[in-house]
Amino acid sequence: MKKCKSELKKLAQMAKLRMKEGYSALPKKEKVLPDIPLAIKKEELAERIAEMVRNCAINPLGQLTDKSAFQKMSSDQKDRYILQLSKIYKYYSDRANTDMRA
Repeated sequence: MKKCKSELKKLAQMAKLRMKEGYSALPKKEKVLPDIPLAIKKEELAERIAEMVRNCAINPLGQLTDKSAFQKMSSDQKDRYILQLSKIYKYYSDRANTDMRA
C-alpha cells in the first residue's frame, strides 16, 4: 500500500508541474537507439532505410539483419535483436516519411 501511495504522489507532483509550468518544463526523453550488430554501417543506415521506405521493401528487418551474428544468438537474444532492430527501423522510417512529406 505504501508503494502505491508513493507512485500516486509522484504522478500528482508531475501533473502539478505540468499545470504550473506547461509541458515544456518536463525533462525530454532522448531517443537512444540500441547498439546492435547490423548488416550495414551505421553511417549508411538512415539512407538505406529511407530507400527501403521509398521502394516499399518486402522484408526490411531481414535486409538489415547481420546474418552471421544472428546465427550465433540464442532464441532469447534473437527475439531481443529483432525487437531492437524494429525500433531502429521505425525511428528511421518515421524520419524518412516526414522528410518525404516536407
